[in-house]
Amino acid sequence: SADGNRFAMSSYNHDIASTPGSSSIIIYDWTSNANGGSWNQLGPPMSSPSNENGFGRSISMGADGTLLAISAVDPECDGWSRFEQGFYSNLLEGASTALCATGSIQLYHYNPSNPPWRPFTRLPYILDINSQRILDTQQQVRENTILGLKVSLSGDGSVLTVSGYDIDGDFGFVKVFNVKDLFYVDCLVRDPAEIGNGDCHYNGIEPYYTEECGYDGGDCPLPSPVEGLDDCKVLDTSQIGDGLCWGGPPYSSEACNYDGGDCLPPLPVEGYPNCFVEYPPEIGNGLCSNILPYNSYEC
Repeated sequence: SADGNRFAMSSYNHDIASTPGSSSIIIYDWTSNANGGSWNQLGPPMSSPSNENGFGRSISMGADGTLLAISAVDPECDGWSRFEQGFYSNLLEGASTALCATGSIQLYHYNPSNPPWRPFTRLPYILDINSQRILDTQQQVRENTILGLKVSLSGDGSVLTVSGYDIDGDFGFVKVFNVKDLFYVDCLVRDPAEIGNGDCHYNGIEPYYTEECGYDGGDCPLPSPVEGLDDCKVLDTSQIGDGLCWGGPPYSSEACNYDGGDCLPPLPVEGYPNCFVEYPPEIGNGLCSNILPYNSYEC
C-alpha cells in the first residue's frame, strides 16, 4: 500500500514439478503498539479458487491496500524454460518449453466487515457483450493467448494493466482495462461464481440480488415496486403478503413490512449488539445460514 502498512507476498514457484499447486498469497499488516509495532498476517493464505497452477505469477495492490489483483499463468505453458535454457545453456530437468493458452486474473477486495477467514474477498466477473469472462482461462483458450505475465493496478484501483503473449501472432501485448468494466467491485459475496452463472440465486435474496452485484450478474430480472409500500422493491411482488415468510432482505425488511407481515420482526441476538434476526437461535448453531442478516459482519 502507499503508506507502507500493508503488503502482499506470493509464494509462486515456476518449478511446479517439485511444488504442484502449492502457490499462495499472504497479506501482512503493520500494527503500531507501545514498542513501535509489528507485522501481522491478515487472514489465512489465499490460494487459487480453481486450483490453477501458477497462481500468484504477478500481483499488484492499489494505493489504499483494499484492492489486490492476482494472475495465474500455468508454468508449463508460458515457454519460460526457453529463456532458462538460453541463460543457463542447458534445459532444467523436467522443464517445459511449450507455449499453450493459459492465464486468468482475479481481483480481491478488502473490507473490515468481511469474515475473518476471507478479509480479502474475491470479486465476481462482469460478463462482456458476448457473455464471456474475458479474464478467465477459457477466454485465453478461445483466443490462443497467454494472459497475466504481469499485472498492475493504478494507485486509485480504477485501472488494470495486463501483459500477455499472442501465440498465433507471435507477439507480446499490453491491455488496459477499467476495473469497473470487468468486476463488480462492491459485490462481496461468499461464492462469486454464483454471480452471472445463469441461475437466479435464492430467488432474489440479498446479498446476491443487489445493485452492487448487478442483480446476480443479470441472472435475475430487475426489482419491481410493491403497491402500497413505497420503498419496497423485490424480484417477485406476488410473494409479499402471500402467507409465506421469505426470509432475508429485501423481502423481510422494514421497507417491505417484513414480507407484508408474513415474517416476524427481527429480534436482538445476545452477545451481538447490532445483530437482529427473525430466529436468534440460528446464530452460532453450527449451520451456515448464508443469507442476510445472518451471514453478516454484525452477526
